[in-house]
Amino acid sequence: MGWSWLSPGLAGEEIPLAARIMALADVFDALTSRRCYKDAYSFDRARSIIAEERGRHFDPIVVDSCQRMEEKMLAVQEKFQEQEFSSAGEN
Repeated sequence: MGWSWLSPGLAGEEIPLAARIMALADVFDALTSRRCYKDAYSFDRARSIIAEERGRHFDPIVVDSCQRMEEKMLAVQEKFQEQEFSSAGEN
């Protein structure tokens, strides 16, 4: 498995499930969030990038599980983007 970078010395399912989930969540957040050096990617573009890295960078089981929960992920993403924009206006 190519995703052994998550826990050096471990590979595949030896890597804690929580670490495999957080790796995908972290990348999804980084891709879909605006940063000072880049614009946010669309949900579809982030989904495509993650799908391309299935089995290389990400655990296929975690990717498949996230794909089944896309509507919930999109709802959470939209909720937090709304909160980010509303709190940005408070400064």
